[in-house]
Amino acid sequence: MRLRATVAVSLLLLASPAVATAADGQFRYLYNQPSAGSGSGSGPANDLETGALRDPESGRCLNLRLPNDKPAFEFRNQTRSTVAVFQGRDCAGDHFVLEPREKSEYPQIGRSVYFS
Repeated sequence: MRLRATVAVSLLLLASPAVATAADGQFRYLYNQPSAGSGSGSGPANDLETGALRDPESGRCLNLRLPNDKPAFEFRNQTRSTVAVFQGRDCAGDHFVLEPREKSEYPQIGRSVYFS
């Protein structure tokens, strides 16, 4: 009898559609955007830019929008969810965790995130 109940519950869970949830709030990050005058010969010039994810999806890896795959370097988790920030794309490599309403300590780098 217990086995039948376990099988029935397992089948019910498998048949239920997955519901996407969002980490309410905003996740912000800073990165360097190459400026238009970067060919001056004295090295590339960069403009500081802010990127943001609004109400990011929880439970899956999100790659940050970054120019030339250069990493972002400062992060603010203004959501109600915990986020893991990964050094590599597709949530690969070393990572650090930011709790809700927490700011990263400089220097940290990241290219992808995962909200719980």
